Amino acid sequence: MVENTAFYAKKLAEFIGYSFSIEEEEKGVVHKIVSMCSFEYLSNLEVNKNGKIGVKGTVWELENNMFFRKGKVGDWENYLTKEMGARLDLITEHKFSGSGLSLIHLRK
Repeated sequence: MVENTAFYAKKLAEFIGYSFSIEEEEKGVVHKIVSMCSFEYLSNLEVNKNGKIGVKGTVWELENNMFFRKGKVGDWENYLTKEMGARLDLITEHKFSGSGLSLIHLRK
C-alpha cells in the first residue's frame, strides 16, 4: 500500500461505493487526497504538533503529537511485542471478516 497508495485509495473508494470519476482522476483528485492523508502532511499540521485532547489540566490531557511516531512500516516492533502484534492481527481479522477486505501482509 505504501508503494502504490493512489491505486489503493481508488480501490477503497470503489469498495465503499464512491468511485472516482474519470474527470476527478484527470484533475488529480486522487493524488491530492493521498497527499493530504500522508503521514508527513498530517504530522505537520499545527493542531497535531501543538494541540491537545482530553480533560484540560488532568492526567487525561494528552498532546496530539503523541499519536505520531516515525510513520514507517514495521515501526510497531519498537513498541509492541510479537505476541501483541499477533493479537492485534487476530482482532483486526475478526473485525473485518465478512467485509470483503483482504488484509494480506508479509511478516519478517
